[in-house]
Amino acid sequence: MKFTMKFIKAQAAGNSYIYVFDYEEKIKNPNELARKVSCVKFGIGADGLVLLSKSKKADFKMRMFNSDGSEGKMCGNALRCAAMLKKEICGLDYFSVETASGVKQAFVKSYDKNRRCGFVSANIGVAYNFLVEKRLAEKVKKLFKVKPVFVEFVDVGNKHLVVYGNVKNADYEVIGGLLQKKEYFEGGINAEFVEKLDAAFRVKVYERGSGVTLACGTGAGAVAFALIKNGVAERNEKIRLIFDGGEIFVFVNGKNEMIISGETKVILEGEYYENRDERGL
Repeated sequence: MKFTMKFIKAQAAGNSYIYVFDYEEKIKNPNELARKVSCVKFGIGADGLVLLSKSKKADFKMRMFNSDGSEGKMCGNALRCAAMLKKEICGLDYFSVETASGVKQAFVKSYDKNRRCGFVSANIGVAYNFLVEKRLAEKVKKLFKVKPVFVEFVDVGNKHLVVYGNVKNADYEVIGGLLQKKEYFEGGINAEFVEKLDAAFRVKVYERGSGVTLACGTGAGAVAFALIKNGVAERNEKIRLIFDGGEIFVFVNGKNEMIISGETKVILEGEYYENRDERGL
């Protein structure tokens, strides 16, 4: 037995992470630990690991590691859950959070102590397009049997490909996997596949470092940016996105800041005993 680690598993729209308060920074190899705890069969099972620690720039610091051990720059749903967990400790509602993509703001709008769930918003910052070669953009479109209405390459602190329209029957797991290859995007990319519903938008997700997941917080911001840019949705109006794991609402203000909101919930908490894993995870 190597060490014992207290943890909390929480989810937002089905994005579940293992949260650890690491104020003394005792975890020296979070990449390896993320792979182990994320494993369903031999670990706890999650989309990744989130370490919460002290910060000189904000109320606290958040580092997020995907299930494959790679570190992500930001995770909107993890940010919202982290704010709820901090509220449980200090009772505050507003938090500034240091992330690898800058300091973000989170606000706990409501919290049920007995059920350990809440409704939390987070300002994930301004989204913008990043440039890709025309040849690559056309190559991406050719992955689909029916040409999408539009594709957008969006940076929200991490990079996303948003594909809108004619994707209902697309094999997003296969396409998402292909997009992670070097000939498409060096280091991989997050991908969202979007279809219009009556009063909302259906979104399927493939996350860099995790694969198919039930939702993506920064992906929700990227989708909202793409929809507004192409005239499908409006700024200063609540945009309802339906993911496989639940709903996320996005509000884009006059400063083009993406504010994502939705439910958060603690699933369980306990102690993790890290033993030697013969499979080498």
